[in-house]
Amino acid sequence: MQNQKCSIDLYVDFLIASQKQYSGVELSRVSPRPMAHDAVSRWLSAEKLTPKTLWEHSQQLVESRSGYWIIDDTVLDKQYAHNMALIKKQYSGKHDKVVQGIDIVNHVGSDGEKYVPVDFRIYDPGCDGKTKNDHAREMIHVAEKRGFKPLYVLMDAWYTCVDNLKAIARKGWQWIGALKCNRLVSLVQGTYIPVADLDWTENSVHKVWLKAYGFVLVSKMVATNGDITYSATNDLSLTD
Repeated sequence: MQNQKCSIDLYVDFLIASQKQYSGVELSRVSPRPMAHDAVSRWLSAEKLTPKTLWEHSQQLVESRSGYWIIDDTVLDKQYAHNMALIKKQYSGKHDKVVQGIDIVNHVGSDGEKYVPVDFRIYDPGCDGKTKNDHAREMIHVAEKRGFKPLYVLMDAWYTCVDNLKAIARKGWQWIGALKCNRLVSLVQGTYIPVADLDWTENSVHKVWLKAYGFVLVSKMVATNGDITYSATNDLSLTD
């Protein structure tokens, strides 16, 4: 009996279904038809899994004129790898500390219930000199070329730099994102204070001028564990 060859569909199905083991040996063991584990490594070495490949498989699963675009990154833990390409020490939100791994900047489409990855970039400044925000803006431009017009672009504080916000606004899109507590805002022209120093005792939402950007609405949210998040949006029609 001829062994089955590895394919993108089989590989993706395996990654989705597997919860613990992600090796070629495990894929060959659970394959619906006989497959040598070497077939996986040969396929991976020959196959180029590019952002274009991801888009070809995901474009039918997202709505281009509605829903939300999420910009975020994830670190693939590689704590035991010492000679693997792309490995570097970087902060992981999952572990809340610096770990050794590969960082991937992602664009994810969502209708509020399902989440579909549609684009990605590997963070490798030593190779291309690009920051995570450079990659984010590149994917924003690609999204526009693909005909997307999201309801909102959603981001954490890492991606709400002024260049990103302006790139989104120039396309006529609206965004909602977190701000670091020291981001400077103004209630009085020419006078800036950290967003954390606004008077939050009376109002839960303020209309302010975000330095180097323009008018935004900002809000303060306190989690049950006491963590504080400051969120902002360029949609000035929103209410508290």
